[in-house]
Amino acid sequence: MSLLDATMGEVRPVILHRLKQETREAHDRLEAALELLAEPLCETRFARILERFWGFHSVWEPTVGRALGDDAFLAPRLKLHCLEADLLALGRSREEIERLPRCFEASQLTPLARRPAAALGSLYVLEGSTLGGQVITRALQGVPWAPSRGLTYFDPYGPRTGEMWREFRDYAAARSTPAADAEMIAAARATFERLHRWLT
Repeated sequence: MSLLDATMGEVRPVILHRLKQETREAHDRLEAALELLAEPLCETRFARILERFWGFHSVWEPTVGRALGDDAFLAPRLKLHCLEADLLALGRSREEIERLPRCFEASQLTPLARRPAAALGSLYVLEGSTLGGQVITRALQGVPWAPSRGLTYFDPYGPRTGEMWREFRDYAAARSTPAADAEMIAAARATFERLHRWLT
């Protein structure tokens, strides 16, 4: 295999290609289980999923932050505030949000708590979801119950989505080694599995 994988008119580092290929089954399983785009686009279903994502991010974000050790890179990618804004827009109070169940398993994504490469693999899962979030955002346009600005969790970067993904891709590629790649892939798989158990 060459060092770079050309796809969609871009040059994609091998680690991103491997992450996509080696987590494809887990990704597809989670997407099918959530059925976010199943008709009708139901407010109750979306609100429940956002609540569960809040419970995951509330534990996962501090954990991945400690492991990665790069606040400047991670801070723009944190999405707990987006989930809070969306849930408020859907009628939840701040008190109700704070009482939501939290996914304490997200702090036990071994060896996420101590390895930067594993943190990157886990972050790949949540960053990659912003690409699929573009499809969800378009589907929600004009849906009566949806906030006029959309659900920001699914479109946190707006027109900068492509730019943010390329930055993540380059950041991961710069830290790619055989050992780091194995940790990234293992952590990405573990994150998909934890998300599947928690969200479904």
